[in-house]
Amino acid sequence: MVEFSVDGGTTWSSPEQVVFDPPLIPRKTAVYEFDGDWISPSSGLHNVCVRTSLPDSKPDNLPTDDLICADIIVLDKIDMGVDSSYCNNFDDPAIAPWVTYNTFVKDGNTRWEMGAPSHAPLIAAASGTNAWVTDLDADYGKRDSSSLFTPVFKLDSGQVYTYEFLHAFSTEIYHDGGSIDITFDGGISWYTVGTNLFGATWFNTSFVTSLDVYNPGWTGVSNGWEQARINIGVDTARNAIFRFRFGSDETINKAGWGIDDFCFYKAVDNTKVYVIGEEELEYHIGVGNIHPNPTSGMAQLPISFQQDADVRITVRNIQGQLMTTMSVHGSEGINTFQIETTGWASGLYLVEAITPSGTDVQRLIVD
Repeated sequence: MVEFSVDGGTTWSSPEQVVFDPPLIPRKTAVYEFDGDWISPSSGLHNVCVRTSLPDSKPDNLPTDDLICADIIVLDKIDMGVDSSYCNNFDDPAIAPWVTYNTFVKDGNTRWEMGAPSHAPLIAAASGTNAWVTDLDADYGKRDSSSLFTPVFKLDSGQVYTYEFLHAFSTEIYHDGGSIDITFDGGISWYTVGTNLFGATWFNTSFVTSLDVYNPGWTGVSNGWEQARINIGVDTARNAIFRFRFGSDETINKAGWGIDDFCFYKAVDNTKVYVIGEEELEYHIGVGNIHPNPTSGMAQLPISFQQDADVRITVRNIQGQLMTTMSVHGSEGINTFQIETTGWASGLYLVEAITPSGTDVQRLIVD
């Protein structure tokens, strides 16, 4: 049985029976999604505990390892129909904190830090004390893939919004840099916001090779803190999250990318609007990241569908031998497909998902 509690452990969720098929190997892990919901969580930092009991429906002879707790941050949600603007200079502790994760691997490393920048040329925040920087006091790392996530914004159709912030950057030109993405499905699918053709206040290049080669963004060295601004709109009411995505390659590393004085508000000037419309999203199928990765048993591949579609999933080892193939049907929303790796040799495998929107290939490590 398994149950969870939030902030203190005085009230626990209803116990849920968990059956692993095949059985979970000792000292190994598996992903479990609770049936019971965490009802109306408030934004900000929470301590969440999970405990187990009655293994194999028997008394537990070793209860000392039955409890695990972790701090998590629940994103703030801003209803733009109620609040006409949201601004954050990262110095007000009353504002719910932002979160940062690895772009591709949930438990991977991220370089984003909030605090006082102290690594030249990023030696101070644009205002106040704090800013978000890919590393406050050192160069960013090699092969970095870090993202910084905004609150959730509830957007109205037909309304134009201005997305703006101050930033300073020092990166290897064209190879390392940052971009702005948006998601409408909780992070399964991401879309780059705008292009380098939206004027002097937006992207300064049509490509950054560390951002999937072809994605636009900012690269090189800024003239100190500069303002970035773009007007955006959606033609259907949606919940949106933005991310500041940074990427680097294996060679030259510099001070990185700093973000400060962020604002998102109903636009005053409605000229030159970047619109994300239903036609762009109608047939899109977003393939999420395999998790857990590495795995020793069951792995999961989430896929987001805008409408029903068929998908073919194949897994091959590095010699090209076919390990498994699945023809699956996905319905509108987020679908999760299981990949069973029990009995496979430890090593690297390639997972290919062929969808009507294109082909996605990911690496899966079995240990």
